Amino acid sequence: MSQSTPRKRWPALQIALLLSSTLVGCSLGLPLKQSTASPNPKAPPIILTHEQTLRTIEMGSSDPIRRVLLWKDLQELSRPTAIGLRGQTMYIADGDLGVVFRYDLNSRRMEPVRGVGEKLAGDAADIFVAKDSTIYVADPVGKRVLRFTWDGEYISTFEDATNLSRPVGVIVDDQDNVLVADELYSLIVAFNPSGDSVYGMGGRGEGPGKFRFITDFAATKNGFVVGDRVELPVQVLDKKGKYLSHFGERVVEFPTAVAADDSGRVYVFDKADSRIKVFKDGELVEMFGRNGDGDGEFRFVSDMKYADGKLYVADTLNARIQILSVAH
Repeated sequence: MSQSTPRKRWPALQIALLLSSTLVGCSLGLPLKQSTASPNPKAPPIILTHEQTLRTIEMGSSDPIRRVLLWKDLQELSRPTAIGLRGQTMYIADGDLGVVFRYDLNSRRMEPVRGVGEKLAGDAADIFVAKDSTIYVADPVGKRVLRFTWDGEYISTFEDATNLSRPVGVIVDDQDNVLVADELYSLIVAFNPSGDSVYGMGGRGEGPGKFRFITDFAATKNGFVVGDRVELPVQVLDKKGKYLSHFGERVVEFPTAVAADDSGRVYVFDKADSRIKVFKDGELVEMFGRNGDGDGEFRFVSDMKYADGKLYVADTLNARIQILSVAH
């Protein structure tokens, strides 16, 4: 006959102490095991924070009856695809509405720029506002860039059947050359102010200085940053298109919009995880946002612009513009 293992007996005093510590912990709402970890004092500061969302914007109505009944006229954005900035004025292209709006950042009033939307063959991919306040609109379906006065009067067209097939970005440099990034031909075409193409940067290929599918580009103090959804994710070029460096490998999978600020930081929206990834000197320093429709969340970003300490984001599928504060 086997013997049973004797039970361990707890002294009465030990049981009393255990119950006492348990009851005290419960009464204070404290866990029985508390973490002794403290915040990292060397954690980097937060760079991006959500400031404002533009979804329904006040417009001036010329109809006096509508003004009396509604007090104000409202316009809901539907699918903003491109934004352009100069001073306190922002231009917003809405693909579903087929309209380019002009928005005053001070008064927070918006009005349609008559004539621009009617000239576009499809969605606007990018808008650049020059120093003289003329606006340049990349028209991928029309295979061209159109130039207008600030109030929508057509001025001229920049096109090149040999080198321009699907323009996705436009920048006017300090010499008034119009630089156009083309997705399909994978190069940046430079036009002189008269509209003649004079040189190109990059070209289709693999490795540094070459591209496969350009999605966007942005000006920096010393040149450009170029996003590519197949080749090196982000490349840095000088003002003449010479390759300088690249970054974002194994961090950025599908860049759809890029922007750069005055301090050398580069902002890249990655469609793969719906985050804005912030780089400094090629190193990732912050990731902001996630997929969703709340403040600071994104579904698809088609364009971004930086100006005066703020990042303006065309949150296309959420039908809004998000304005983010940038810390310095």
